[in-house]
Amino acid sequence: MKYDNRKYVLFILFILVGIIFIIRLAGMQLFTNKWQNRATEITEKKIDIYAPRGIIFDREGRKLVENRVYYELLATPNEINEFDTVHFCNTIGITKEDFIARIEKIIEDYDSRAVPGVFIQHLSQEEFEKIEDVLYEFRPAFFERARTERFYPYPVAPHVLGYVSMVSKEDRERDSYFKLNDQTGVSGLEKFYEKELRGRRGTQYLIKSAVGNDMGSLDGGVHDVKAINGSPLTSTLDAELQLYAEKLMENKVGAVVVIEPKTGEILVSVSSPGYDPNKMTLSQRNKYYSEIAEDTMNLLFNKAISSEYPPGSTFKLIQAIVGMDMGVITPQSSFVCDGSLIGDHIAPGVYQMRDAVKSSSNQWFLLAMKKMVQQGKFYSHFKDAPFGLMQWHKEMSKYNFGKAFPLDIEGSKPGLLPDTSLYNKIHGKGRWAYSTIRSISIGQGEVQLTPLHIANMGCVLANRGYYYYPHFVKSIGEKGPKDIYRRKIQVSDERTNYFPVIDAMQAVVDEAGGTARLARIPDIAVCAKTGTVENKKGEDHSVFLAFAPRENPKIVVSVYVENAGFGGLWAGPIASLIMEKYLTGKISDPKKEKRILEKDFIHPEE
Repeated sequence: MKYDNRKYVLFILFILVGIIFIIRLAGMQLFTNKWQNRATEITEKKIDIYAPRGIIFDREGRKLVENRVYYELLATPNEINEFDTVHFCNTIGITKEDFIARIEKIIEDYDSRAVPGVFIQHLSQEEFEKIEDVLYEFRPAFFERARTERFYPYPVAPHVLGYVSMVSKEDRERDSYFKLNDQTGVSGLEKFYEKELRGRRGTQYLIKSAVGNDMGSLDGGVHDVKAINGSPLTSTLDAELQLYAEKLMENKVGAVVVIEPKTGEILVSVSSPGYDPNKMTLSQRNKYYSEIAEDTMNLLFNKAISSEYPPGSTFKLIQAIVGMDMGVITPQSSFVCDGSLIGDHIAPGVYQMRDAVKSSSNQWFLLAMKKMVQQGKFYSHFKDAPFGLMQWHKEMSKYNFGKAFPLDIEGSKPGLLPDTSLYNKIHGKGRWAYSTIRSISIGQGEVQLTPLHIANMGCVLANRGYYYYPHFVKSIGEKGPKDIYRRKIQVSDERTNYFPVIDAMQAVVDEAGGTARLARIPDIAVCAKTGTVENKKGEDHSVFLAFAPRENPKIVVSVYVENAGFGGLWAGPIASLIMEKYLTGKISDPKKEKRILEKDFIHPEE
């Protein structure tokens, strides 16, 4: 009887164990891929094939950014069995402790011992050749993979082109495309056009033997996915002109922006001082970045689109246009300019608009703007000024002042176009009048523009009333620029209001009493305006805006040089040299060029 009971107990246990195994196997087969994936790991090796990033060209087809091959050494932890670690470490040039730490990091990163990970990240061609002949000794545990990093044949425009880095955890969380050890654009065009430039990653599947050796492609490679190269970008930059402008701005703090007015294409964008883009590549950046990040000159900051400066007397050009558009002044409007209200550059007398622009009269524009703001609509100046200021603000806003541009790199700043809310906040509502804010009439005070704003202002003048949003890319692959950059923006339908101002701008350069005589170019009609911006911390800033030729303009140049003094003395010649180089391909006045190239505002004592 006892034997029969034991028989039933054993039978029941046998049944229970069978049921448990069936449930377990069903769970493994039906409800999780874990074991299937584990089996696949044992028999297959999946290797990511990285696509080269798209090449960036200048407007003439010259390569600004291309790819240079480097190597990664990958390791598969579970294939490191009978292994001479000391011999390997001596060959590679690392310690045993470093070896263990790197293997442990691969296991941690991929949560697997069977998935290959990056053991050494950046090996140059020369470094890889030193270990290439002995690498066979350490296979299949270790193998190489070729990758690319950026190289700059023209080491120019670093703030525009940007740089590339390995993806962070935040990058992977933001974009599901990214995997560990992927690269991504961090700034400039590299970041803005990341999806176009990165292409598409490929995959290669290798079959492994029972002992872990590679046996070739799985199923003859039918499962492999080919990598697709990133799309090329044709930028609007002119590499040779950019290089020349950067040379002119060496040892100077400031910015240069050059635009083709008929299209809004940016030919040159200089932020000085800058940095060497070839030292910001993946293999060199760690050391170099710490050097430039600590530099007090703020080398990574893009002054061309992000520095918000008072525009100085360049602002007078648009003051004249807006005054005419508002119907409160004409080219024949005459004002007494005797320096009694504000310091002036013009001899005492009564002047009209042309001479006021040519000789940059402060008092003429102070009185002209008074007519815009203080229109006599209200008995009280404290009510009249806010009303007139907002009309002025509405007209000025058409030039994109006070707004950031929808630029195809990050960092465009809005500047500042003051309105009633600002002055109410500063002075109190009902407690300010035109006399309180009159410094904005000459581009001082609260008005702030970026060098890009000043250049775009020149485009509106050159085009007699319209512009296209400035941009850095002409085409993406076979496609043209983004639609937003094809849209014509009409500022004013009153084209005739631009003619007297443009006539005065030519007189600034060509006639006696003009403030930009140093900006003349033989046989080319240059239209320009100087600016000298008051600076409480050292010398005044030198500002210049110009376009050429007068008819059918092909180039607009904005130059801002900090602590350089009078606009016509330094910023003006820089602009004229850039224009002449672009329009004629040569320089007619080598002495002017030499003077600019040799001038050092950063180390004046040297």
